Amino acid sequence: MYLQQSVFVSRRILTPRQQYMKIICDVSDKQKVPVTEILGPLRHKYIMRARDEAIHRIRKELGYSTTKIGRIFGRDHSTVLTSLKRSISREILRTNPIG
Repeated sequence: MYLQQSVFVSRRILTPRQQYMKIICDVSDKQKVPVTEILGPLRHKYIMRARDEAIHRIRKELGYSTTKIGRIFGRDHSTVLTSLKRSISREILRTNPIG
């Protein structure tokens, strides 16, 4: 029997959809960008940063494949890979500034 991955939050089991939506909502609150814009098609810098962070956290915390993340965001897996590279580069620059 196949068991879906679950996370306990305050004695409640979250479904996979609730898990990734919680991450997207957390990023939305932190970055002050509406969820609809994070999931939408716009490519403004502040939206891209929030989207990149959400994609990075979903990959890191839930271990989803780039294809599965792409389906969540309505994008191709190669776009998700590019987003992951951008967020990793940003993280490296933040922790090890040049100069």
